[in-house]
Amino acid sequence: MARPTLSDERISDLIRMGKKVTYAPRRPTEKGKHNEWDFDVAGDDGSRFSVFVRQSTMLDDAFSCGLCWLAPSGEQIVLVRYNGGSHPHLNSIEKTRLPKHSHIHRATERYMKKGRSEGYAELTDLYSDSDIDGALRTLIDECRISGIDGLPGKKIPNGPNQLTLKWDN
Repeated sequence: MARPTLSDERISDLIRMGKKVTYAPRRPTEKGKHNEWDFDVAGDDGSRFSVFVRQSTMLDDAFSCGLCWLAPSGEQIVLVRYNGGSHPHLNSIEKTRLPKHSHIHRATERYMKKGRSEGYAELTDLYSDSDIDGALRTLIDECRISGIDGLPGKKIPNGPNQLTLKWDN
């Protein structure tokens, strides 16, 4: 089955749609040298989404937070992904190289047609290179997600505060 190709307008509509977390993990899953958090999310129109967060246990700036749309066909399409500054990125269609810096991947119709929905990225200063919490806050704000206020079970290095999950009833 071929992966669906979405128009830029449909991608934007899916990202901007109001969403609510329907399942949140109580703690991260440890996989190799990184921790994972996976959230189930419902859109205001009944669309299904997931939010993923990956954090290296070795490098503070090696992380990724993203929003996936679960197509009716069962395909999972990454719509947007917020990365730390651990690596450079190449926009293969434009042939532009981004340096090691925080960057945001956004799905585009052009990249979907090339088989890589979120292959396009832009540098960002909305959060710092090693600020996974800032990246998650940016994802929550830009993707209009309610019911999550941080990463359950995550200890913030060198700080007294711990982000906690906020349940909406």
